[in-house]
This record gives sequence, structure tokens and C-alpha cells, in this order.
Amino acid sequence: MIQSALSKANIRNIRIDGKVSAQARQRILQCFRREKDITVALLTTDCGAVGLDLTVASRAHLLEPHWNPSLEEQALARVHRLGQHRSVTTIRYIMKDSFEQSIITVQDRKKFLASVLLSKRDPT
Repeated sequence: MIQSALSKANIRNIRIDGKVSAQARQRILQCFRREKDITVALLTTDCGAVGLDLTVASRAHLLEPHWNPSLEEQALARVHRLGQHRSVTTIRYIMKDSFEQSIITVQDRKKFLASVLLSKRDPT
């Protein structure tokens, strides 16, 4: 749906999802880096979180939250990684009173539990 809207607006873009092989991903990303008129890269969180260098990007829009907050953080780290020389803007789209908002609540609970379990305890 988003890719169709971008194409209708004559906004060149690339797309990487679970159907794209690792070899094809690299070719697509090289195209994104080289061709300055390709301004949007559409990636699923699962694909964007693993082994990609997206430092050519300066904005990340998360269109839907993932149940695993660590996976989201990994995906965003692909833009914020070593070699990034520009400021990066991250925008999350969450509708009020929506299913996505309930996922954010679960994420917050998971982050809290992880911080409690991984925090150093006083040995006394």
C-alpha cells in the first residue's frame, strides 16, 4: 500500500522484505546508496534488523511496532551505526486506542522487566 502510494507520487523507492534473498538485498541496497533519486527504502523490521548498513539514510519511520522491542532497536541501529555522519530522525506511527498502542504497552513492560533482571543488585 505504501509502496503503491510512493510510486503514484513518482517517489522512487526500494523494498526489502522476507521474500528478498540476502544476495538480492545487497544489490538493492547498493542501488539505494548509488542512485540519489531513490529517496525511500521500505524494509520490514525483521529484515532491517539484521546485518544491513543503512547509514546512507537519515530518517527512519516505524510504521508498525514489533512485539520484540530489541528487534526494533536493532533495526534503528542500522541507521545510527558507525559511519553515520548526519543527524538521524526516528518517527514512530502509533494510533491512539489501537492494537499498535497495546503492542507498545507490551514493549514497555518487556523493557522494564529486562532492566530489572539485568540490573546490578546490591550484594548486601
